[in-house]
Amino acid sequence: MLQELMSRTLDIYIALVTGFATGIPCTLLGIAIDRLSKKRAEGQAPQGGVPQNSLTIEQAIQVRVNIQVSVGGAARGDQLVWGMLIAATCIAYLFLRQQVLFVAMVSTFALVWIWIGVAAHSLYRGYFRGVGWWLYMIGMLAFVAVGVVPIILAAQTPQYAPTNFAAWQAFAKDYGIDGLRRSGELNWQSVTWLLSHVTGVALMFAAIRDAVLSMFFYASVSGRSDQNTVDRLPLWAARHAIKSVRGLVWLVVILVLAYYLVDGSAYVFYTQKFPVLVNELWTYVLYGARGLR
Repeated sequence: MLQELMSRTLDIYIALVTGFATGIPCTLLGIAIDRLSKKRAEGQAPQGGVPQNSLTIEQAIQVRVNIQVSVGGAARGDQLVWGMLIAATCIAYLFLRQQVLFVAMVSTFALVWIWIGVAAHSLYRGYFRGVGWWLYMIGMLAFVAVGVVPIILAAQTPQYAPTNFAAWQAFAKDYGIDGLRRSGELNWQSVTWLLSHVTGVALMFAAIRDAVLSMFFYASVSGRSDQNTVDRLPLWAARHAIKSVRGLVWLVVILVLAYYLVDGSAYVFYTQKFPVLVNELWTYVLYGARGLR
């Protein structure tokens, strides 16, 4: 455990520096954005007390529930198109792995600090009221500190990965995908592992999307007493806005699954431990406890 922590010291340091570097400017930017977006509402609000348009988090969730968003059936591509899309994603990740993870780190910190600025300003001006908003804001901080950052660190140095995985990006840039194949680095097992790893990264970005749109939606509906005045983009964001405990639990499940996928633990379990468990279960069903001896 200590050796693993030491191997990730540089990544942890980079994450801390990124968090502090984006903290103050992005929080100030969030305050400025919220102040400008609510300028009209502040002019209409009473001079003292709580503004007329202030919202509890329960009211904001109700606005989200009441909004009717037409969801059309998505066109289903055939297997060839999906296969090409997955292959293109894996190839792009091979060439841009460090850049993708760096963008994920910076954008996550920046967007959450902006949200903190927006929420803090709305709480101070009275557009948000109630303990629920404080819990929601703390939850978004926990989402970054406990959820996304560990996944990015695990993607940088997975616990279970092909031996030379850290050098794949540089090798692919120098010799291409065919060079990786001829060197023996890309075989059936390593490709399967890469698919699992990239799936975890994609789940992480899906969780970031849902969290960001949730923050954006709740920031947009604050200061508006009529749900029909909400713009089209917040209406679209309402589909992803986190509501109730069930939505938060689902977000946690996605993050946990993403972590084990990028870390390689899910691949090891599926390819090595799961077949043994299935075989033992099948033996027990056929021959009972004596058959396992």
